Amino acid sequence: MIGSARTGTGIHTDPLGTSAWNAVLYGHKRWAVFPPDTPKDVVKGGQGYNAGGISWFKNVYPKTQLPDWPTHKPIEFIQGPGETVFIPGGWHHVVVNLDTTVAVTQNFCSRTNFRLVWPRLARNRPKLSKKFLGEIQRTDAELTKLTETIDINARDELPSSSSSDSSSSSSESSDEEDAKPPKAAVQAKVKKQDESKDSRHEASETPKKKRRKTAGMGRSNPGKGGDDSDSDA
Repeated sequence: MIGSARTGTGIHTDPLGTSAWNAVLYGHKRWAVFPPDTPKDVVKGGQGYNAGGISWFKNVYPKTQLPDWPTHKPIEFIQGPGETVFIPGGWHHVVVNLDTTVAVTQNFCSRTNFRLVWPRLARNRPKLSKKFLGEIQRTDAELTKLTETIDINARDELPSSSSSDSSSSSSESSDEEDAKPPKAAVQAKVKKQDESKDSRHEASETPKKKRRKTAGMGRSNPGKGGDDSDSDA
């Protein structure tokens, strides 16, 4: 990622419960981070959850420094060249570039956060989760057994702010996930779309086959004693 001064990302949590790392190669980033149990409506301070980082620092950050701020104070730091930041799944964070900045970042799912990511992936990205499960079944018997023990419809679990263990939290992962339809509805929709495609495919193929058959019956090959021959064969 390359960004000029004052660019950045607004307050958010990373998708599907994934964790992330961010390494700066050039420039400097200012971060503010909140634990998962920080209420989302409070931490966004009346702004859209994905408003720009510079807007958050200008309008919301000053409120976090007041005595009546109702929840956690932000964890703040400046990230410079050669430094890598790790953001655990479920943690709210906002970042703004202080100058021209070049960085590399990646979201990921590992054994450590698998219990958090897998249910969300299965509910919200059923096609991707099916491919992921196929790869897991092919390469990792232990992780395959773990998927069978996880109730994907259970309440989301987020890492506790005071422990590396998972615990229930009142905060949700993102506005985007809140708007996702339930898994059953997604699967029903996909099935209906597939059935509709199959029906259209069969309807378009049947006349072609009939035309080919009729055309073949109307021609003969003198070189083969008048036997019927399909020209497409």
